[in-house]
Amino acid sequence: MTARRKFIVIVLLVTTMDWAFWTGGQLFNLLMVVPGWSYDAPETIRWYQQYMLSHDIAYFFVVVNPVFLIIPAIVAWISSLRLRTPFVKWFCGAVLCDLVVTLIVGLWMAPTARRIFSAAARGVGDFAAQSVALHYWKIANGARVVLEIITLFIFLIAILKFSEADHLSRQGNPGR
Repeated sequence: MTARRKFIVIVLLVTTMDWAFWTGGQLFNLLMVVPGWSYDAPETIRWYQQYMLSHDIAYFFVVVNPVFLIIPAIVAWISSLRLRTPFVKWFCGAVLCDLVVTLIVGLWMAPTARRIFSAAARGVGDFAAQSVALHYWKIANGARVVLEIITLFIFLIAILKFSEADHLSRQGNPGR
């Protein structure tokens, strides 16, 4: 296996494992955490900030964030373009989905959640407008988690396609 192929495999495996941790955490967050802090906002948001967020040693969303892997994944995908295997299409799809999720989280979801939490913590103003934003945020959060699960399966298919292509090239049949 060439150094380029090893690099691609390492980035693909690390990205997939990080994505799996991220997706698992997001699914847990969707099913367990969000209903807890959002069921009677703004009171439950204040409670969550006071008792739950203050005890985090390493904040999950920062430690396992896929934004740290998007650049190596794009570099690995670009370096795989010459391989001419079905793997490239699947890997490209996974990287694009990763990029979409990262942009959605960074540009809209995280700022909106911060704004909702800030309004609840300050206790000033009309929280009714923030409740509407919270409702749309929860819908978008569910859709994002579904996209993340699909992306995880695309990463897994890419690994499968890469191993198939690698197996065929070792047998002397680089076509396909």
